[in-house]
Amino acid sequence: LLLTRAVAAFGAYIVTNLVTGSLSERFHNQLADAGRIVSERLVEYEDDRLANLRMVANTEGVAEAVQAGDTATLAKIVPPIIGNSDQDAVLLLDKEGNAIFSWQRSLQNPEWQVIAEANYGGLEEVRLVLDGYVDEVGDKRAFLAETPDGHLLFTVGPVSLNGDPVGAVLVGTDLHRTVSDVTESALARVTLYNQAGEVIDTSLLDIDEADELLQENPEIYNQVLALLQETPEQYGVVVTGADDQ
Repeated sequence: LLLTRAVAAFGAYIVTNLVTGSLSERFHNQLADAGRIVSERLVEYEDDRLANLRMVANTEGVAEAVQAGDTATLAKIVPPIIGNSDQDAVLLLDKEGNAIFSWQRSLQNPEWQVIAEANYGGLEEVRLVLDGYVDEVGDKRAFLAETPDGHLLFTVGPVSLNGDPVGAVLVGTDLHRTVSDVTESALARVTLYNQAGEVIDTSLLDIDEADELLQENPEIYNQVLALLQETPEQYGVVVTGADDQ
């Protein structure tokens, strides 16, 4: 009887250990798969912004209108290009970073609207493009900006005439809409953080609750970057680390 109990207990331990290990491994694999899907969807969003940016910048008459500061002409040319796209904002800037034409929609106001003119030349990524800076990945750049209607992911590139930049075009997508979309694609809740460990956006909680409940140690940001910069094999380590947190 004692032997039977001992065997039964040992068998139960083995089964429990195998099930627990299997569930843990499955969870880690699901996290890794979800992470890959989120990354792929974000790249697709960036590709879409780039395609729309190129269409605007290369459309006949746009560069001339930007150089002349001709808002009326841009208001005729640009809306038909962007109106049926998945973008949420398009801005045309002159060489000083002043917005000549700005068109935007938001989750709160889904209809396209002309927005107030402003100067964007103080934004580092915009200034680099306006100055003609080109690095190993090209003359276009991406950045996150906070607007009165929420955060937008922007791609900015030059508007050139005869090979010389005369201004810039910015194409943007609403961050919250992006997070909601990648959540559906990945079948997992998604939270985006800034370098300080603060929540930028999330599909897990209301953003006001998330600020307090989901804030992370800023050191985790650097740890994740360091792990991902080593080798692809480190992706699993990042997943495990996230589980431990």
